[in-house]
Amino acid sequence: MSLHSGNPPLSTSPVTAEVRLDGEHVLLWRTTPWDAVVFGHPTGEILSVRYADPGRLAALLALFLAERRRAGLRLCVTRVPADDRDLRRALMESGFVQVETALRMVNARLSRPVGKPPFADDLKLDEPVPGDEPALVAIGRDAFNYSRFHEDPFVDVALARRRYQRWVEDLLRQKTPIWVHRGEAGVDAFVAFTREGDMVELILAGSTADRGFLSPGFFASFVRRLREEGTRRAGATISAANRSILDIYAQLGFRTERTLFGYHLHDS
Repeated sequence: MSLHSGNPPLSTSPVTAEVRLDGEHVLLWRTTPWDAVVFGHPTGEILSVRYADPGRLAALLALFLAERRRAGLRLCVTRVPADDRDLRRALMESGFVQVETALRMVNARLSRPVGKPPFADDLKLDEPVPGDEPALVAIGRDAFNYSRFHEDPFVDVALARRRYQRWVEDLLRQKTPIWVHRGEAGVDAFVAFTREGDMVELILAGSTADRGFLSPGFFASFVRRLREEGTRRAGATISAANRSILDIYAQLGFRTERTLFGYHLHDS
């Protein structure tokens, strides 16, 4: 069982910059030092592209590619709305390849009364205690099969797993809110999240490889607790290839708000 939001580890500050043709054609990008540590070379991410004239996208991306070469970025990633055909074409003509499809899922009805839940939602959820760290890190390393890097056929899966291991380590260092479920052998599932007002964003959730059957009840219990604590909205970004989690979220009242295509540019 695994879910990811696509948000990066936060222990190292990135450098953010922009390239622009004019005020209507601007590309914002950043270095991703958390990925550079794992991959062993500089990496970056395009955060946004603003444009008025699709015909000028090629020139805007050419400016970025020049910046990329100067920065020595050997891998660059981005996600763009699936319905932005002009930007998708410009990215592909610039050498980017599509490696994933991500879904932005939102449940905006947590405050409404509900009937019988689709899954048993009575699993006990606790905060981690000292000594839980190795189990959480092991889940981060071993439990995930879907992400922009797990799904990129040009990336070694071992590196994708190492990235998620480091991500959990960072979440623990950052003291990010985490709830865990404990089985007889210790922690067998966790969810990390952020909270802003009455909105919760799921960052990362997973379980040990042999406890995947916990997924429906674990997520149902998480949603129930959010509702009891007064949360009105919850959101997550998941891989469209992760069909089992997608089905669970749909049954728990989450709806697809946006579809994103992930593109990567590898140094040849």
